[in-house]
Amino acid sequence: MKVDFSLVLVLLTALAGVIALVDQLFLRRGRMDRAVQKKIERPRDPVIIEYARSLFPILLIVLLFRSFLFEPFKIPSGSMIPTLLIGDFILVNKYAYGLRLPVTNTKIVPIGEPERGDVVVFRYPVDERVNFIKRLVGLPGDTITYRNKQLFINGEAVDLEAAGNFTTSDVKCSTPRANAYRFTEQLGEARHDVLIHQGENRRPPREWVVPEGHYFVMGDNRDRSNDSREWGFVPEHNMMGRAVGIWLNFDYKKVAEMKVRRQDGLTLIGFLIVLVMVLFFAYAGMRVVPMYLEYHALGQALSKLENDPSAKGMTPQKIKQSIQNSLWASYASNNIKNENIHISRKSGGINVRVKYEIRKPFLGNIDIIGSFDKTAVLR
Repeated sequence: MKVDFSLVLVLLTALAGVIALVDQLFLRRGRMDRAVQKKIERPRDPVIIEYARSLFPILLIVLLFRSFLFEPFKIPSGSMIPTLLIGDFILVNKYAYGLRLPVTNTKIVPIGEPERGDVVVFRYPVDERVNFIKRLVGLPGDTITYRNKQLFINGEAVDLEAAGNFTTSDVKCSTPRANAYRFTEQLGEARHDVLIHQGENRRPPREWVVPEGHYFVMGDNRDRSNDSREWGFVPEHNMMGRAVGIWLNFDYKKVAEMKVRRQDGLTLIGFLIVLVMVLFFAYAGMRVVPMYLEYHALGQALSKLENDPSAKGMTPQKIKQSIQNSLWASYASNNIKNENIHISRKSGGINVRVKYEIRKPFLGNIDIIGSFDKTAVLR
């Protein structure tokens, strides 16, 4: 059974978010009240709630990144040799053809359209649980002809330049053989190599007219590819993104040796993209995570105040000192001033409200703003 990782990720993110939200809105106050009645100084949250609060932001970041920015894929077959080899890990641009919802793949924001020559990842029309990767050959309205191993688009032959025999120890499939030849082909702006086996797998001449809203795709390994010549066209709805680079190749036969392999200029680009994205999210995390920790640290500090019988008689300075002395307040103590602490007497107790805002520079004139507003009731 094939597991839909996107569906699993969406469900886990939603579950963690719902648990954290329900606890914050309905359960936490009652839990704290019961702790006061039992004179428990620092009640612990249930394990499932702690995990939900901790995992939700991480799951959400991963979901947004792989759904709307980039998603890694591993090449399982040799249909795209010599451009992509078995074991290549590629990076797919998920927004190149518009932003799409995870799981349903419904386009919500149109951005761009597929172009001839793109290496595209799509849902296999025969079984949409399976992802395929091929080169886009035909656009809507094109007439595609394949005759004697020669590709024609709208009646014009696509030139092939001989580039010699193809041999590599990296290929773990039935190709190449002695009759495997590499040719260079130009499709739109994409200049790339294709692999043709002379004298075998001769397909009968066929012609296709690409309907509106569909695309015609072929593998670069022309005689070893299950593509539009076999099962037809790819609906626009099935498009998932454009492959932008090879960033890793894992050869399981070489004692788990991992290597970054440059191929046709794609590997370096893909590696740089991954590196930039990792650095960007690491930089963003260094700005956002302390705020996230500070928010929860402040809540823990105020919870401790609620459980302190002597807190009613404290001045704002004493309350601030208590927060600073709290183990969980190490992130918040330096940002809280006396004027940020508001004390009001209401029926049933004293309300201590801590409200303040911090700004952290992010990029250029863009700041990340953290707004903190928490209240403790001292009874």
